[in-house]
Amino acid sequence: MKFRCERDALSEAIGSAGRAVASRSGALPILSGLLVRTAADEIHLAGFDDSGALVIDTHGAPVAPPVWALYEAALARFGPVPTLIEWDTDIPPLDVLLDEAATAQALLDRCRDRAATGATAHTAIGAQA
Repeated sequence: MKFRCERDALSEAIGSAGRAVASRSGALPILSGLLVRTAADEIHLAGFDDSGALVIDTHGAPVAPPVWALYEAALARFGPVPTLIEWDTDIPPLDVLLDEAATAQALLDRCRDRAATGATAHTAIGAQA
């Protein structure tokens, strides 16, 4: 099956999927089963609140570890693209924001390093570093 979507819709979908499955396992196998071609200009990451029955995209918490894993898998599939970490509420001290940015940068660098050494995208999906 083939479908097309706008880059903004894809970026939002990846972010939503990450937040929706943050406390579950299963997004990486789903992502690895998709054939996706994209010209996305950037990926957006944000924190969420899953303390109740729903997962609420609050943009007011650190990016959760399962979302980082999904992000790394997305980079492996789509290549390195600029990343925006959204944090609109409950703004923490600057060092927390810089740590989030450093995590995104480290994953981008790892993706670039794999591309430079010829490692395949499948190497990164679900891999532990």
